[in-house]
Amino acid sequence: MKACAAILLCCSRICLSLSRAASTASARWEHAACITVLARDPAPTSQLFSARNFSILAGDATVRIARFSHETRLLAFVPTGWPYRPVLQHLTYLHTATAVPPDAPVVLRIHSARRTLRLPPLSQSAVQCLQVNSLGYLPDDHTKLARMGGWTGTGGPLSFGPHTTQFFVVDAATRSNVFAGIPVLLHPRDPASGARVYALDFSPLTTPGRYYLHVPGVGSSLPFTIARDVYQPVATALLRALYHQRCGTPLEPAYTSHTRPRPCHRLRTPPPGLFLHLRPVAALQPNPPAEPGDGVDDEAQSPPRDQFVLSNP
Repeated sequence: MKACAAILLCCSRICLSLSRAASTASARWEHAACITVLARDPAPTSQLFSARNFSILAGDATVRIARFSHETRLLAFVPTGWPYRPVLQHLTYLHTATAVPPDAPVVLRIHSARRTLRLPPLSQSAVQCLQVNSLGYLPDDHTKLARMGGWTGTGGPLSFGPHTTQFFVVDAATRSNVFAGIPVLLHPRDPASGARVYALDFSPLTTPGRYYLHVPGVGSSLPFTIARDVYQPVATALLRALYHQRCGTPLEPAYTSHTRPRPCHRLRTPPPGLFLHLRPVAALQPNPPAEPGDGVDDEAQSPPRDQFVLSNP
């Protein structure tokens, strides 16, 4: 009886872990012939890392899973107690026998957790293996590059098979091709990621607009912009970050929504317990006389007599 109770308890814990993992599970397009399932801990990897645990439907047709791979990544640490508890993410790569039809909605079933995930059609999605500059490109940039490549854990580098002969830049508004190029192999095995990386060079394209990349048999990238002001939001964000860190001045609605009506940290003397005290600058650094005839105005070079510095007692 005790053994049966222990088995039932173990099974109930596994089911609970599976349901928790499934509740946080998501799926994304890695490639036209590869779908990634992502789940955070707690998750029984013996169940997640099993090809029999998944099935894929594209429209009404079953898509055969030809190969299966997985990996676990460290996302963060929970800073409570010691040692800090790691937050892990488990990725399961489902490599299909053929590319999924681009216009078919996809249903992915996780059998052990009785969970269904849905993916929009590939033609309406971006694949992870195509990486562009998300900020955009300047029209007169001498080099406009994107990357094609991916890593699938135990499956090694993402394979592109015969789909490395052509790519297109597509106008996002009209869905028409505005540029065509050929992917160029950069690294057969990138030392940082392990991926087989191709460069997609579209430097001749200088017309401002909104575009995305498309590689037949692979998929499309996220949209990007070519414009003269693509880096303006970055400059604005950096300057606003510096403005938000100001202490000796109020933060006003004209410049930010995170307002502070009064300055902070404006004490006339240091608070007790800091073991610091004020000394006049003149007492620490007497003003050296200027050399005759050097044209330096002595009064202009002298620090104010009421200027103070903080020093150790």
